[in-house]
Amino acid sequence: MLNRLKAIFYAFLSILISISAYLVPMLVAFLSTMVDGDFEVDAPPEERAVEYMASMSLTPFPDPSERVREVTESLEKPPKALETEAKKKAVEEAELAVVNPKAKPQPVPKDQPEPAGGGDGGEGTPSGGKVVGPTQDGEGSKKQDCLPENPDIKPLGANKYQVKRALIDDYSNSPLKAQRLADTHWLKKDGENFGFRVLRVRCGNDLYQLGFRGGDAVLSVNEEPVTSLGQAVEAYRKLRNKKRLRVKIRRNKKEMVLEYTLVE
Repeated sequence: MLNRLKAIFYAFLSILISISAYLVPMLVAFLSTMVDGDFEVDAPPEERAVEYMASMSLTPFPDPSERVREVTESLEKPPKALETEAKKKAVEEAELAVVNPKAKPQPVPKDQPEPAGGGDGGEGTPSGGKVVGPTQDGEGSKKQDCLPENPDIKPLGANKYQVKRALIDDYSNSPLKAQRLADTHWLKKDGENFGFRVLRVRCGNDLYQLGFRGGDAVLSVNEEPVTSLGQAVEAYRKLRNKKRLRVKIRRNKKEMVLEYTLVE
C-alpha cells in the first residue's frame, strides 16, 4: 500500500514539473513586458473580427448613388440657404415673364368656368380702414378685415385716383411683389388672349384701393392691349413719363375706365 502511494506521488510530481517547464518562461515573458511598459490589452473579439473581415475584403465600398448625394447635400445646407435660393428662382422667373410677355402661362382648364366679374358688383370704399366686409372674389360668405389704407393712394372721385409715382415704380420694378396682389387668369377669344382677369383681391390691399375688384377683366393700359400682368407692367414702363394712366376694365359685362393721376 505504501509503495502504491509513493508511485502516485512521484507521477503527480513529474506531471507538475513538466507543466512548469512551459508555464515559467511564459510567466517571465509576461512580467517583463509589463515592467517595460509595452503591455497592451487585446481588442475585444468583436473588433478583431471586424478588422479581420475588413482585411480579407477585396471589394471596395460602392460610391453613393446620385440620389444619396442630393439628399446629403440638401441636409448639409441650412434651411435659410434653401429658402433664399427658392426666392431667387421665383424672382428670376417673374422678371423673365415681364421681359418676355409673349410667353404663355398655364391657361385655365376648359372644364373650369370663368368666374363672374365684379365680386360684390359695387364700387366699395377705396380706402380700407378696419371695415369688415366680404372678400372680393365673389365669396360673400367669408368675412375678413380690410388692410390699412395706403397714404400714397387718394381717391379723387368716381374711378379716379391720385397715386404717387414711387408706388407704381415699386410694383413695376418688383414683378413678384405685384403678382402677390391678386391671382390672374387669361381671357381668351377665338383661341387668342385679349386680357386677363384678376381674382382674390384682398379687401384694402393696394390693388383694391386702386379701384380693382375680384373678377375684373383688365383689357388695356393707356390704350395698350395687355395679355398678362407682366405685359401690363411693361406697358406702364413704356409710358412711365406720362402724368396720367387709363386702365380699361370690364366688370359685370360692362366696360369702364380707371383713371390715375401720378404725382411725385
